[in-house]
Amino acid sequence: METNKRSLAKSLTYRGLAVLYLLAAVFLFTKKLENAIYVTAAFQVIMVAIYFLHERVWNKIPWGQK
Repeated sequence: METNKRSLAKSLTYRGLAVLYLLAAVFLFTKKLENAIYVTAAFQVIMVAIYFLHERVWNKIPWGQK
């Protein structure tokens, strides 16, 4: 079993890499850093909202809960 700190570190590095990959991909397509930053930032906000809604829906599903 791993510690909470290790899980947090893994989560943060995973999200950090995902942000960098998206930023790079958008930059490669648009060739404009400003556009890449805006798209990446917007995507992160949208993903947080989707995750929040996903969690709220799963909280209403009793399957697998004790």
